[in-house]
Amino acid sequence: MGESETESCKPKVPAIYVFGDSTADVGNNNYLPGSIPKANFPHNGIDYPHSRPTGRFSNGYLGIDFIGTYVLKK
Repeated sequence: MGESETESCKPKVPAIYVFGDSTADVGNNNYLPGSIPKANFPHNGIDYPHSRPTGRFSNGYLGIDFIGTYVLKK
C-alpha cells in the first residue's frame, strides 16, 4: 500500500466535539467516584445492538451519534 493509499483511509475528521443539552448529551457517570446513580440498567440500552446497558442514560442512539457515525466514516 502506497503512502497516498494509506492517507486516503484515514478519517477526514479525527474527532467531533459537541456542546449541547440533553438532546446531544445523555451523560455517563459510571466512572465518577462517589456517584450513586448509575445507568447500568437494562432499559438504558434496549435499542442498542445486543440490547445491553451502555452506561448512558438513554435507551438508544441520539441524533449526534448518527451524525458522528456518518461524518467519521467519510
